[in-house]
Amino acid sequence: MRREWVRRVGCAALVGRGRMAIIKTNALVVRRLDYSETSQIATLFCPDAGRVDCIAKGSRARWLKPHLRAKIECPLDTLTLNRVVYYEKRGEALYILSESEVIHTFVEARAELGHWHAAVAVQELALQGIQPGVPNPALFYAAVRAMVELARGADWRLALLDYFARWLVAEGREPDLSVCAKTGRDLAEATPVHVGLRDGVAFTKSSAPATLPGGAVEFELDHVLVLRKFLHGVEKPLTEVWLPDWVLLPIVNLLQGLLVEALERYPLSFRLLRWQERGTRAATTPQHVGTRHAGAAGS
Repeated sequence: MRREWVRRVGCAALVGRGRMAIIKTNALVVRRLDYSETSQIATLFCPDAGRVDCIAKGSRARWLKPHLRAKIECPLDTLTLNRVVYYEKRGEALYILSESEVIHTFVEARAELGHWHAAVAVQELALQGIQPGVPNPALFYAAVRAMVELARGADWRLALLDYFARWLVAEGREPDLSVCAKTGRDLAEATPVHVGLRDGVAFTKSSAPATLPGGAVEFELDHVLVLRKFLHGVEKPLTEVWLPDWVLLPIVNLLQGLLVEALERYPLSFRLLRWQERGTRAATTPQHVGTRHAGAAGS
């Protein structure tokens, strides 16, 4: 039921034609700014329009008469899913948000600090992955799915890894864990495996170059099989499986490293994440091979 609901939240409708077209769609609020005593400026993530920067006139002024303000039931808040109506007005740099109805607040994700930090990471990566006017429904569904899992109390580490992997797939930056880039040998038959953090190319240990640009993470057979099935949609979501830390942490380092290379910077939200359970630091620190992201999962 939850998966079906996630797939339905992106439907959109276009009313009218030309420059004054009115667009109705679902949107995730990924940023908002209080513009004045009565209005807000918001960045919306829409599946069929990508990034939409708009102004919600009167959204903060509940005392105004209905004909003086937009049909917005409450002030906009970040990381809420809304049913919105917006349009473009000539001479305006921003779209005009005329209607907004909250579908889901995901307020449960704010109850625990770890879940909230994960939600902030979802927000930052969504902002980095969307462009104005460029549809990206796969990334939209991934962000909504992550927020649904965080709100229902799933392990935030698995929910965020799920989102990381889907972000990389949506952007075409997922690692290639099928065969060795040099010998063509199936990686499931040869471990350990070195996976480069810059381009996600994998090598068997015996055929790996002495140094890989950006560094690499060493994977065992369990890591390769879990991540391969998950990236290709064969395995059920990570939030529905259990992974021990010794399997989880190398996957964290690989996906975070690929994200950093894709974004060409280290997201601030990553500094808030504490991937390791208390008391497991010495026993579960993953092995890295010459990578400048070596401390990503151990922070």
